[in-house]
Amino acid sequence: MYLARKRINKKIHYIIRESVADGDTFKSRDLVELGTAPENWIVYPDNGYAFYFDEALCDALEAKGMEPNNEALEQVLWPFIDPESRRVIEGFSRPPAGRQTLRRKQKQRCQTEAFHMFDKRRMHYLRFGEMDQSRLHRAPKTLYRRLLEKSRDEIEQQFMEMEQVLQAHEKKSYAFVIFNLAGNFSSEIARQFPQALPQEKVDDCFLDAVCRLNADPSFWADLETGDALNEYLARYVCWFFDGDFDGGRYLVDLIWQFKRRHHGFQPPPPRETMSMEEGEAVSYAQGLTLIPIRIYFFQKTAGIFVQDTADECLVGNPFPGRTALNGGKVVVGNPNVNFTVFFHGLPGDCLIIRL
Repeated sequence: MYLARKRINKKIHYIIRESVADGDTFKSRDLVELGTAPENWIVYPDNGYAFYFDEALCDALEAKGMEPNNEALEQVLWPFIDPESRRVIEGFSRPPAGRQTLRRKQKQRCQTEAFHMFDKRRMHYLRFGEMDQSRLHRAPKTLYRRLLEKSRDEIEQQFMEMEQVLQAHEKKSYAFVIFNLAGNFSSEIARQFPQALPQEKVDDCFLDAVCRLNADPSFWADLETGDALNEYLARYVCWFFDGDFDGGRYLVDLIWQFKRRHHGFQPPPPRETMSMEEGEAVSYAQGLTLIPIRIYFFQKTAGIFVQDTADECLVGNPFPGRTALNGGKVVVGNPNVNFTVFFHGLPGDCLIIRL
């Protein structure tokens, strides 16, 4: 059993439904209509924490051939049970018998089950929050375990509940991803930065994708398809056309990609540094003549060398134990003179720049 929500005359009505097997698929059927206030079917005697379900609810289930089961009804109506009663129940709850065996069987089924791509995209985004789903095929199949043995109506009701975690600013991006609109563009930024795409073409691709899914009988299974837009797709159309793309989503994805690439990184221990005075003393002991010059360090950023720092340096031979700086560009007074510079001043290190 599961609890379905249906909007009637601008009010949310609640219905207890059941997914039943029908050959290789599952169909849904209505059991009991609860109206707009399911909490009215829960009775608290003496205003305590204990409760039971109204006899009329149990009779209605029996009339449909269902044996009233308190644990199943608790699970279905859990959001409407008094919070203090829920707290007491959670303190005494234990996993049902055979739960581990059931999960093992479900994991095995996930490896061979043919899940619809639209369901996989939605589940992937809600689990990982990634705009770029080019690695969707690498996601563990057990991610889709919650889609097993459910009718299309129960699956859509489940997604409606899961999507409540979405913030208003990411709903349009969510619709962009689950309908795979980036697949209509060859640009490399299509999957990460939809704001940069021609919006009229994006809108046309979205409407085309919605119409194709709306008319796909293999997706809707027992639910009827027709010319009218299915009520389960209506929210995506509203989110797409009433919202804006999340401008910060691209940066957020880049940050998470950087964190994944550098997961477990340990910075090297700091090396021993040498002050300018110590360098002068060592060079003097070695009989070197040091000439202070002004040197500029250029850092490569986005393929372009830009000036980063400038510091006083000494001309002379490399100090023992120092390494040469590979890459970058250095400008000193006379570029035709070859010598080695002891570059002192970069945070955390002393470098030799060889010209």
